Amino acid sequence: METLILTQNEIKKIVNMKDVINIIEKVFYYQAVGKTLMPAKVYLDIKEFNGDFRAMPAYVKPLSVCGIKWVCSYPNNRKYNLPTVMAIIILNDPKTAKILAVLDGTYLTNLRTGAAG
Repeated sequence: METLILTQNEIKKIVNMKDVINIIEKVFYYQAVGKTLMPAKVYLDIKEFNGDFRAMPAYVKPLSVCGIKWVCSYPNNRKYNLPTVMAIIILNDPKTAKILAVLDGTYLTNLRTGAAG
């Protein structure tokens, strides 16, 4: 099986807010009952550019998936016609560590932020 690679445009065609709300509810439940591992974010502050990167790993046992989101927050990006927040997500099979998917995480991060609220 090949690694799935999805761009933001491809993700927008197949994922909507209703989908994200449903999965966020499930994952919050799994977190509440101790079926996830989610260590604290690791921050990499880039003060000279007024930005930071965050490494956010997690394992969701009932979904048999683990992964990491590498996300940045760069408030000055508006000057460059870029999003303030951008991300990439890598998902792995927790049994073998095989990379299952590489996803543009910017749109998904925006949906997740809204769904979590």
